[in-house]
Formats: sequence, C-alpha cells, structure tokens
Amino acid sequence: MDEKWLVGVGRLVLEEMTSTNTFSYLREYYNKHQSLTAKHVFDIANEKDEIATNVVNTVALNLGVALANLANSLNPEKIIIGGGVSKAGDVLLIPLKEQFSRFAFPAVLDGVEMTIATLGNDAGVIGGAWLAKENFIN
Repeated sequence: MDEKWLVGVGRLVLEEMTSTNTFSYLREYYNKHQSLTAKHVFDIANEKDEIATNVVNTVALNLGVALANLANSLNPEKIIIGGGVSKAGDVLLIPLKEQFSRFAFPAVLDGVEMTIATLGNDAGVIGGAWLAKENFIN
C-alpha cells in the first residue's frame, strides 16, 4: 500500500474499513482497485454507503471545527468551499454546515453564508488574476 495513503483521510478510510464487518461498496471498490480518491469516497457516500458516510461525517466535523474557529476569529460574510473537495457538493456541504453551526458563535453563524465555489478548481487562478488586474493594471 502506498504510504501517502496512510495520512489524513486515507488513514481514516482504512480505519473505518477495518473496524466493521458491515458490507460496504467503499471496501469492495478498494479491494478491487487497491486505491481510492476523495472523489470515490464522496461518490460512494452519495449512495448512502455506511463506511463512506462515516468518513465524510468525520471530515465534515474536522473541517467544521476549523472553519468555525476561523470564522469566530475573522467574522467573514461568506465561506466558499473550493478546490477538488468542492465537487463533493451536498454530500459534504450539508454535514459541514451542521458541524459548523455547532461550533460557530451565534452572531457569526447568523452573519455568514457557506457555499460551494462555482468555479471549482479554477477559483484560485481566476481570483489571483482578478486581484492582479485590480491592483496592477487598473
């Protein structure tokens, strides 16, 4: 097994798969292909697979706590989830919002909107280009 797999979410998936005998499409996929990506986990969780759903819920908890801590400090108007994880859509966003609401201060929670980036993986590049244009060209 690739050692990179044993960190972060990969370790969580492996622990979930070995801790139960429950049938799982996630386990079946891994046994067949000997690899998984975050996309596979999210896709399989979207099919209501118990192990994949547990992994997504744990990711949502950890990310929700981190985002709540940042929001409690910075009080943003909007939190935009971007990058590859943004392709997960509601399978991640719904539990993430639930966890965020558990840890964000009420005043912060009332004033912030959490959405998925509509530009996907290109959001950072497009934002950087816009920032450069605004600050250096205009």
